[in-house]
Amino acid sequence: MKAFKDAKGNIRMFRPDMNAKRMSFSMERMAMPALDQPGFIECLKVLLKLDASWVPNQEGYSIYIRPTAIGTSPFLGVQPPDQIKFYAIMSPVGPYFRSGFKPVKLLADTKYVRAWPGGVGNAKVGGNYGASLFPTKEAVEKYGVSQILWLYGDDHTVTEVGAMNIFFLLKTATGGVELVTPSLDRGDILAGVTRDSILGLVRKWKDAPTTSPLSNLGISSITVSERKITMPEVQKAGANGNVSTFIYSCCVYCFINICCIVLIHFQLLLFITNCISLFPSYTCMLY
Repeated sequence: MKAFKDAKGNIRMFRPDMNAKRMSFSMERMAMPALDQPGFIECLKVLLKLDASWVPNQEGYSIYIRPTAIGTSPFLGVQPPDQIKFYAIMSPVGPYFRSGFKPVKLLADTKYVRAWPGGVGNAKVGGNYGASLFPTKEAVEKYGVSQILWLYGDDHTVTEVGAMNIFFLLKTATGGVELVTPSLDRGDILAGVTRDSILGLVRKWKDAPTTSPLSNLGISSITVSERKITMPEVQKAGANGNVSTFIYSCCVYCFINICCIVLIHFQLLLFITNCISLFPSYTCMLY
């Protein structure tokens, strides 16, 4: 979760209700009690007032808030904890990647798997990140990419990108465009709060295309889809010139980030896209 200072110096949190809801779901998935969500948000308000001097005021910077729950029962064994410590760590942060706020390069990995249906890919748990460390290190060293685009199954279904969700902007046969992001139905993708914000904004813009940012891009018709999409489908769309751009969204460490992806390694293929963005003025402002 993030907190930042607005133009008047007021401290604001980015959708704390959604973040608290996801934290509570993750705790219950780990056989812990549900989180007191309103109480947690009130505690954060008090903490942020006390540590207001730590909240950056530069554009693109924020204070990162990491709520954490750990079992502290005094025994060794594999069973649900009956004692839990819940706390939050905070730190001022800037860009997540070494490249700063520039577009990123990805590896669509066909060797390793981040999560699977029925697992904990849709929960905010440490195991999801631990399993990704070695594959990501290997991808960075071998291909010079920033993150892995995680795939699933023999048909290379697209899931998510490391610490972010992914969107594809595809041209349709009728001359419009389709904004596609993988659905959450299988339970192997983390429900990003920024993802939800993007879907809500574009669906709102869809009803007023002439007065929304879509008109600046010459988009008169857009369909918003949460559905299965595979790398072969992306490959075919790219070959036909029907891929407008890829974008990723995240709320991790740096700021509320919406940016395009300039290159994806997939097997022996490279997908290179034009960096147009549905959110030209929202990169640092989608709070």
